[in-house]
Amino acid sequence: MTESVPHVSPYIKARVADVEVRFLETNPVQVELVIRGILPDQCNYNFYSVENRNGQNIKVSLDGIHPADTSCLQTDQKIEYVLLLGRDVPEAERGFSPGDYDLIVNNYQTSFSIK
Repeated sequence: MTESVPHVSPYIKARVADVEVRFLETNPVQVELVIRGILPDQCNYNFYSVENRNGQNIKVSLDGIHPADTSCLQTDQKIEYVLLLGRDVPEAERGFSPGDYDLIVNNYQTSFSIK
């Protein structure tokens, strides 16, 4: 009998501690996030993000893609990741209209306003 090895997802949800919202000097206004958080070890991660906009509500999921090499130091790692909202849509669709917006990045909630 062979012992089965559990499947472990390479995606690690970042523990978000802070999100800084920056407004770019474009017309319409584009928004950039500086996401600060923690990953569980000192491995060299790539990042994967998914953005969902529903009117004035924006939800972002940020995961670190864990490398195959698991021999990294097992202490928390502080991260800073810059994300341009709408980066995967044509530039003409990235802008935000004036208004108040609610933002969730993983489990971190904040809001911002565009005048």
